[in-house]
Amino acid sequence: MIINGDSMKVLKILDENSVDSIVTDPPYGLSFMGKAWDHSVPSAELWKEALRVLKPGGYILAFAGTRTQHRMAVNIEDAGFEIRDMIAWVYGSGFPKSHNIGKAVDKIQGVEVEQGEKFNVVGGTDASNGGSKFKSDHKDYKKYEAQNKYEGWGTALKPALEPITVARKPLKGTVANNILEWGTGGINIDGSRVGTGDNVTNHSRGADSAVSKGKYGDSSKQETHQTIGQQLGRFPANLIHDGSDEVVGLLGEPARFFYCAKAGKAERNKGLNGLNCAIIDICKDENTEQVTSLLRDILESIPNLNIDESGLRLTVQYPKDTMSTILTTINQITDLKTYSLLMQSPTRESMKDVLSKMINGLSPVESVKSLSELTMTTGTFQEKGGLVTEDVGSATYQKLLKLKDESEWKPRTSTHPTVKPVRLMQYLVKLVTPVGGIVLDPFNGSGTTGIACKLEGFEYIGIELDPEYCTLSEARIKAWAKEAEQASML
Repeated sequence: MIINGDSMKVLKILDENSVDSIVTDPPYGLSFMGKAWDHSVPSAELWKEALRVLKPGGYILAFAGTRTQHRMAVNIEDAGFEIRDMIAWVYGSGFPKSHNIGKAVDKIQGVEVEQGEKFNVVGGTDASNGGSKFKSDHKDYKKYEAQNKYEGWGTALKPALEPITVARKPLKGTVANNILEWGTGGINIDGSRVGTGDNVTNHSRGADSAVSKGKYGDSSKQETHQTIGQQLGRFPANLIHDGSDEVVGLLGEPARFFYCAKAGKAERNKGLNGLNCAIIDICKDENTEQVTSLLRDILESIPNLNIDESGLRLTVQYPKDTMSTILTTINQITDLKTYSLLMQSPTRESMKDVLSKMINGLSPVESVKSLSELTMTTGTFQEKGGLVTEDVGSATYQKLLKLKDESEWKPRTSTHPTVKPVRLMQYLVKLVTPVGGIVLDPFNGSGTTGIACKLEGFEYIGIELDPEYCTLSEARIKAWAKEAEQASML
């Protein structure tokens, strides 16, 4: 279940002690890609509501950025959680977002870099060694020297790790008593072991390497006894990696730790390839609110058409197999005579009624005449907020015309910038959620936690403020669940 709304407000209406775990990828407070929702990490007050909803002993796993992990963990702790650990998800992919100090100094000092190590100073060309160095008596030698001094300096490291705070709601009594009463409090160790062909001992090392010669004798000559858990694989660690050559080269055999690569394009967009969408940008002026409202009312009357609103942008979406019907309806609405009649409807509700009748086969004229309360008003109609003027009607019409152009409709792709891998989220929800439990994600985003829950057999509650992301995540979850169901029938 995905709930569209503010996380704090929705959490307040959820029952106390009603979910078994919280697995979430909240805002990191980095203003990533300029997104307004990422301006700060969630507050301690929000995590207090999450604590209230979580069962005693329930775990929370919350991603964070390396620069803001401390703030995320402190807020979670201040809310009343016990910090238990931190999981590091390490990956080889990713690009550094570093400022080139040398280049910035060049610009200030008036040095133009042409190519390689050759430099020309603005206003002078007297250089030796093929232009790679200036003579010490050159008037701009000090400028070049300053530039050379900072060449190769930057401001950031390559991102290769995302921390995940591991915290637990305080237990009631002992761990065993809490689990018996609430079903929560532990970590699913055996269910999260990392499979390996090695002979694993209690030391989590190969039997041959776990050799000691203490007062109990030479361990290499003692019989090695393995538990069933050890036979299942390595004990889950607080490190996860992506299996890339860079990380495997550093850590060794990939099976030593659970590993999961970043989500690829196909994974991010699964479930969205059956949808087409067009984006309508609405210019900000004195009529913006009225145009947006009228446009939404008209489009919402068209069957199978979904509207997502974000700022000054409407994303119009529909299933590809309904394209001909959608375009036929839009062509009818944008016929000048039809649109003129539509704008003569006395109220917004009557306008919707006209559209409904027209879409169901009645002619535009017949649809308008069917309204007994109709009062012809020449280009305006009355609504609770006042009059919709001809200017608003005309501006709305221009936006509708855009939807007549088939080239405006593109295959839908995920617009969320921080999609986590499904396999990673499967591992995490399984790690901290009892069998058949309920997982809460207060920051649903692209819905990957929900996908993981569907695949692992958990119930899911996702909260998402952005209606566009709600639509995207619902489509993704549905597609993954359908594929899993089909696979189980084979």
